[in-house]
Amino acid sequence: RCWVVHKQEFMYGVAEHRAEKPVSTGLTLYPNPVSGRLTISYGVACSGDVVLRVYDITGRQVKTIVQGYQGTGTYSVNLSAYNLADGTYFVVLKTSKEQLSKTVVVMH
Repeated sequence: RCWVVHKQEFMYGVAEHRAEKPVSTGLTLYPNPVSGRLTISYGVACSGDVVLRVYDITGRQVKTIVQGYQGTGTYSVNLSAYNLADGTYFVVLKTSKEQLSKTVVVMH
């Protein structure tokens, strides 16, 4: 299954990839630094509510990318960085069991 959502100036999609072997919760961002489209890949080890958000360096929430129930598996999201100002951002993945964060640098 694949979902594509258009919201304001951001465009992103969520692609679900079901895995047959155990999945661990993880978070990968590429390219980093980014100037155009950022690909966020993540794993959900235990089905449940998942929230994926972007925060700026001051801690202000910039974008909620995913919010809702997701089954165990790996996922991929594309986020347009064209409308983000140059700087450092934090991508935070929160599942029912864990919270992970990674830093991404936006440079145009």
